[in-house]
Amino acid sequence: MKSKKKVIAIILVLIILALGAAAAYIYFFTDLFRSPEELFYKYVGKAADTESQYNYQDLLKELEASQTKSCKGKSNVSIQLKGTENQSKDKQAALNLINGVGIEVETKSKPSENKSAYDLNLKFGGTNIANLEVVKDKDVYGIKSDLLDSKYIAVENNNLKDLVRKFGGSTTNVPDKIEMVDIYKLLYISKEDQDKITKTYEDVIKNSISSDKFTKTENVNKKVNGTDVNTTAYSVKLDGKDFLNITNKVLETLKDDDTLLNLIIDKMNTLVELTPTIKETMNTKSIYSSKITQNLTKEQLKQVIDQVIKEFKGIENSSNNVNASVEVVVYAANLETVRMEFKANDEVVMAFDFSNKDNRKHITMYAQEAQKLNYDYSRYALSSKTQSSELVKIMEIESKTTKNNDEMKAEGEIIAYSREEKVFKLGFDVSTKGKAGEGTNNQTCKFNLETEEISIGFTIDSEIEYTDNVEIEDLNSGNSNILNDMSKADIEKLFNKISQDFERNLQKKFTGFGITNSKTMTNSLFDNLMNN
Repeated sequence: MKSKKKVIAIILVLIILALGAAAAYIYFFTDLFRSPEELFYKYVGKAADTESQYNYQDLLKELEASQTKSCKGKSNVSIQLKGTENQSKDKQAALNLINGVGIEVETKSKPSENKSAYDLNLKFGGTNIANLEVVKDKDVYGIKSDLLDSKYIAVENNNLKDLVRKFGGSTTNVPDKIEMVDIYKLLYISKEDQDKITKTYEDVIKNSISSDKFTKTENVNKKVNGTDVNTTAYSVKLDGKDFLNITNKVLETLKDDDTLLNLIIDKMNTLVELTPTIKETMNTKSIYSSKITQNLTKEQLKQVIDQVIKEFKGIENSSNNVNASVEVVVYAANLETVRMEFKANDEVVMAFDFSNKDNRKHITMYAQEAQKLNYDYSRYALSSKTQSSELVKIMEIESKTTKNNDEMKAEGEIIAYSREEKVFKLGFDVSTKGKAGEGTNNQTCKFNLETEEISIGFTIDSEIEYTDNVEIEDLNSGNSNILNDMSKADIEKLFNKISQDFERNLQKKFTGFGITNSKTMTNSLFDNLMNN
């Protein structure tokens, strides 16, 4: 008897576990038990997912490597031009000439010594046409070319007002030294801060919208990329007061959000300090700009936020029309997002279709015709009158990203339309291999722009090696003409010599290619491209 009870107990436990597993599966892998609110956010999230495996942290790693690691590399750029089948022979000849042009760039960087160098070579048929070298040696910047002078023409990033005076220019808005932007410092936001800020304001917005604003409508027939699809629609509809309420709650949260306030202050002060004229241009009667000084504080920023909150409350109290609305509708089929619509006062003003095509994510964008769009956003938010117009296709995007260990490939195309007619198609194919800051990194980028008249292609192959074995020459009086140290008369004499050398050296280059008149050649090339 006891054994039978044990068997029954085991069977009941197994049944309960099976039911629990089934319930979990239904909840997580179907939409059966989820509310319209949950499903709305789910499918909006699917629409926003680009499936890209390259994120903001990857960008920061690359920027950090470029500013802290010594490296050297080489890049080759080639151009491919193709015209229409019925183009003239002269135009085809001009295109063929350009197709023979290439650019080779060698780079060196040694952050520990605050040095970098770039060596650009313009090639035609594999032969060098012109060379340009650019070197940064701490605060001295120099350029040299085989078309100009045997020495670098250099400028020291100090006492710039004196240098400008030598050229007879105004020094009113010229600093003595230009502070360079530290892009990494400017853009850096820790992963922890990113996640915290994102979650904070996602929660604020979600908690500001009540569940009764969300609706679900089944068996909605929609055209997706021209095909009829049976969908389920999930929507959220907000009136003007709802928007003002959300805005106020976001601003109230921001006022006490030390993480975001400190980030705003840090980034804004960095920019203001780099550009002295910003302080002057912002010295107006505006309540916002008058608070922004070169020493922006948290209290000043909070005062600006308080003033904005008061203005929004004034708008809310003065609004007589509460019937105006905006609505976002997301349509789902087979557990995937297939369409999103944005409505103003029940009229669709923009829409996106989503599908997968040849293992690529396909997005089609529609909008009202530009001349019929009402750009007065306050009318959309606080008025019930808008102009009616049909949606037209304005863009299609196809993309696919794959990643395997240290290799990544992104490919696709963007097609732009005007009144349903194709304006251009931009294709891209980017492949990368390697880790930023480590060993050798390779990258190949291919872009192709097609219009009705011409096809323009660019191919960039680059290789960069992170190594301490990097040597960059110093810039000094022996190899450079440093303009800061020269008199006005010496500068004028140098530039006259450079002008004469440029014309003579350019003529030699063209003569080497069998062209006796460089001006005639370049003018003829331009005319053939633009007028045939």
